[in-house]
Amino acid sequence: GLTEIPENLFSGLSGAPAAYWFMNTFEGCSGLTEIPENLFSTVRGAPAEYMFNYTFSGCSGLTGSIPENLFAGISGAPALQMFFGTFRNCSGLTGSIPENLFSGIFGAPAQNMFGTTFSGCTGLTGSIPENLFSGISGPGASSMFSSTFSGCTGLSGYVPKGLFENITSSTGVTTPFTNTNLYTECPCGTKPATTGWGATVVDGRAVCEVGTKDNEHWNNGVCTTDCNSTFTRLKTSTGLAYPLLASNTSEMNINIGMPLLDVSIAGTSYCYRSLYGNGTNGSCSSDTVNYLGASTSNKSGKWGVVFPYGDVSGTSVCSYLNGGTMGVAANAEQAEILDAEYLAQAGTGSAASTKKYCWCKMENPFASQWLYKQSTTNVSLCRQNCAQWCSSSGVQTSSSYRRTMFYGICHVPLANGAANNAINASLGGAIYHATVPDEIVPTGFTGQPAPVEPE
Repeated sequence: GLTEIPENLFSGLSGAPAAYWFMNTFEGCSGLTEIPENLFSTVRGAPAEYMFNYTFSGCSGLTGSIPENLFAGISGAPALQMFFGTFRNCSGLTGSIPENLFSGIFGAPAQNMFGTTFSGCTGLTGSIPENLFSGISGPGASSMFSSTFSGCTGLSGYVPKGLFENITSSTGVTTPFTNTNLYTECPCGTKPATTGWGATVVDGRAVCEVGTKDNEHWNNGVCTTDCNSTFTRLKTSTGLAYPLLASNTSEMNINIGMPLLDVSIAGTSYCYRSLYGNGTNGSCSSDTVNYLGASTSNKSGKWGVVFPYGDVSGTSVCSYLNGGTMGVAANAEQAEILDAEYLAQAGTGSAASTKKYCWCKMENPFASQWLYKQSTTNVSLCRQNCAQWCSSSGVQTSSSYRRTMFYGICHVPLANGAANNAINASLGGAIYHATVPDEIVPTGFTGQPAPVEPE
């Protein structure tokens, strides 16, 4: 069978295309491996009916990306079935769909114009370019986007706002995204689109636009602009700052340049030193044991939990503030009080009799917000047991408590830049990192992208 397409195969054809010109031309040629970029370079003019109908359909042996300038000479109003099934079942094609592939097409929609164009192209990856159909405007036409991306399981992200923004009705849209893995809800940092016929959802997939507020973040599994803690710093125990990256709540374990904190994994052991100074070192690492403090004269309140990936450690405080429910994070006002109480209890002075409510905070490998643990009947019991509660029945054994402690932090979008964009692309887009104020980033630090402050 045919294994190669000569680049000048159609060089004798010039001018505007005619109806059916390249219909079914290479259909089923599974031995072909490459599409020459200049294959149709001499064809210039307005689209014609059925001109690229099933042209490469079933060419499963084609590899590499779709040439960006393949249809560069085609310019004008859409025509009936002009790109119907053009790349259908070309499962070997890889890479992203070129943003300018149909840049010359502008005007009112035509029937079946992009029906099944990329259907079954399982190797295509990345997000759908927002401007792919930006030149098409006006009321919808019958089956205009029927199953256009059906079965493109490698595509990722959400449906961008601009994809159908200039089309004023949903007529002719028959499941363009069926059997794909595109998002069904807008990820954090974006919001549902508010213009166009597909303003909220198309074929069960979310149509989104970048959020207008750059301080949107995940907070306990909810995208919000309300940071309910005073957490502003993310840094290692040695003072180096680095971001925690994630594109949605199901990917909160994505980390770059830092230990993996996996909420699904329980701790294997714990250690602590109570606010009275007594306790046990358990089987934590030597660094964590040193962190607890060895002297009973220094009331510690420190705790540690051993995970397969390393130790997590932090501190505790007995407060007069009643958090009410285990895992509730302190708000800004409460956090200031807890910080002050923690400093007071670190010394040798006695605690007030009302300080019987136990709160916990992670300090290593990075700082978290204060989380409420539980209450007891009197301050003595709280000071004796709080650090142990934080470690044993809190961080070690409770996945919900770990989730809030590990990920109850504020995130903002990454800044623009080649390095950040590369990370963003590798993880499928919509990447966020924790807010790290410029003043705590060490001079010359290059381990991660620069932090971004919300406005």
